[in-house]
Amino acid sequence: MAGTRQRKGKRASSRGRGGGRRNRKKNEVKVVFPSPLAAILVAAACLSLAYLWFCGRCDALGKEMTRLERRLEEVQGRVLNEEFKWTNMRAPGNMENLLARHRLVMRLPGEQEVIRVRASAPLVGPSVPSSETPAQYAQRAGAFMHD
Repeated sequence: MAGTRQRKGKRASSRGRGGGRRNRKKNEVKVVFPSPLAAILVAAACLSLAYLWFCGRCDALGKEMTRLERRLEEVQGRVLNEEFKWTNMRAPGNMENLLARHRLVMRLPGEQEVIRVRASAPLVGPSVPSSETPAQYAQRAGAFMHD
């Protein structure tokens, strides 16, 4: 080995065995990621995102329901208040006070002032078409009760 010099720490390459420089690309270590594992990870990521979206949506719907329930309670309270006012306005004592305040004199009609409408026999025949039958009114027999 008199003609060849060796560097410190390096081996001398013999050009006779396939020769010269080494191919460094072949020496690189390639890490292959398994595709089934990648598919599982992508599916898990999609499922977790869908779960988070559904949780957010449920929370939003819960808040909306709470808001609407409060609104319903408020409106039901207003309805009860209006029904109470209406009941008080219709009370006989209140009606008399209102009539006196507006100077209205009202009384129940007498027997001679009441007009009773009774149904007559329907007119049927060739001169009266069936679409022009006279109107029928409800009638009540017996005494009438007034509120």
